[in-house]
Amino acid sequence: MRRLLGVLLIACATIRPHPLAAQVAPNLHWESIQTTHFRVHYATGLETVARRAAGSAERAWGRLAAELVEPRGPVELVIADNVDYSNGYATLFPSNRIVVYARPPVDGTALKFLDDWFDLVLTHELTHVFHLDRSAGWWGLAQRVFGRNPLLFPGIFTPSWMDEGIAVYYESRLTGAGRILGSEHAMIVSANALAGTTPALNAWSASTTQFPLGQVPYAYGSLLIDYLARAQGAPKVREFIETTASRTVPFLLNENASASFGISFDSAYHAWSDSVARTARRSAGAPTQLTRPTLLTTRGWAAEAIRWTSNNELIYAANTGRDLPALHVVNTATGATRALADRTTAGTTSPLRDGSRVFAQDDLTDPYTVRSDLYREAPGIDGTVATTTRLTTGARLVQPDARCASPTGACVARTVAVQLTPGSSRLVLVSGDTVTPITSSALDTIWAEPRWSHDGSRIVAARRVRGGVSDLVVLDARGTLVRAYARARG
Repeated sequence: MRRLLGVLLIACATIRPHPLAAQVAPNLHWESIQTTHFRVHYATGLETVARRAAGSAERAWGRLAAELVEPRGPVELVIADNVDYSNGYATLFPSNRIVVYARPPVDGTALKFLDDWFDLVLTHELTHVFHLDRSAGWWGLAQRVFGRNPLLFPGIFTPSWMDEGIAVYYESRLTGAGRILGSEHAMIVSANALAGTTPALNAWSASTTQFPLGQVPYAYGSLLIDYLARAQGAPKVREFIETTASRTVPFLLNENASASFGISFDSAYHAWSDSVARTARRSAGAPTQLTRPTLLTTRGWAAEAIRWTSNNELIYAANTGRDLPALHVVNTATGATRALADRTTAGTTSPLRDGSRVFAQDDLTDPYTVRSDLYREAPGIDGTVATTTRLTTGARLVQPDARCASPTGACVARTVAVQLTPGSSRLVLVSGDTVTPITSSALDTIWAEPRWSHDGSRIVAARRVRGGVSDLVVLDARGTLVRAYARARG
């Protein structure tokens, strides 16, 4: 009895629940459409987005079915737009289900190399379904007797770095984009290799407050799986999934890897990490005076949305993993760093000449909806916040860049920002609580990172179109195209 209880406790610990913030809104009116392999559910008003996602899902199914054993279907696909962050997740119980949030990744650095948001996220999440739904041998027999009991899926007993590594591997292999082919994961593992801080294999799934925080299972897991696929052949990934799905003890990872890839994960880890370290040292070379960086701060696992406020002060958004996200300031001459103001999210803060700051952050607008809005804060004598004024409510605004409408007198803020729309984004001007679009919203185009020119007559922004082509676009203050340049894929 004690042994059975212990097994059940271990099994329960392996089930990864989704946080409350990841739930869809049950208070909306939901509609459905049917495709060959999916039942697609969407809230009223999202039909165009849902049909685009349905096409991406069927393409992903076709590509994955050529690589892996098909799961039991149909798959329930939920397209939601009640939160202002980019994400998706897959569950196996009580049936195969995928939830995708329509917001495109306008600010996530790891997800910028993509041809289409729905193609990428649905390939990733559907890989989880193909991988984790697979139950053979004793597990398949048990499911035929007891049904889709969540404890009878062998994949739930494997670590998250393996699940996410396989999903990211196929995300890139099948779309020609994604995180393996992007630059961020390679930079993460190279930076840790140069610093001598490459995490041990048994630490890849553990929660940590160290850089790169939650990216460890994705970056390290995917690059190790990719290394094995390149060395032993891509079909070996399928063989590994089949081996794990049929073993009575699925979490004997080294045995499963040896049977499939011909090498244990421990041995592959050492060979791969040695190769990464050699490549990183060779690429880094001997630093010169021009390339040698000056470390200003180690506060926060990443310093984001950096802006000058004076000749020797920078503000930036950071999250230490132990505290609330916050706005920090660092003196570039002395290195002195301190927190200025708490935030709900580590978003952009834009300083104005009068010392006030316009910033964006997420907040609940009802029990099920998270929206990003603009605020303006006036600092006190010591730079910390004296007053904060909410400028918009439910406007879905991110990445603001503010300037005073006049170079003299009272500072009336004129802000250019990105406004999120279902499956897309557009540029808007914000004056007070008035939001005026200056570009259109289309599912084939994503706008991001707008900035005013020094004289306020022009706006430059990044534009990414379907197919993965990006360029920098210069607009006048009304949104009329002036020039586009630096066109490239990625």
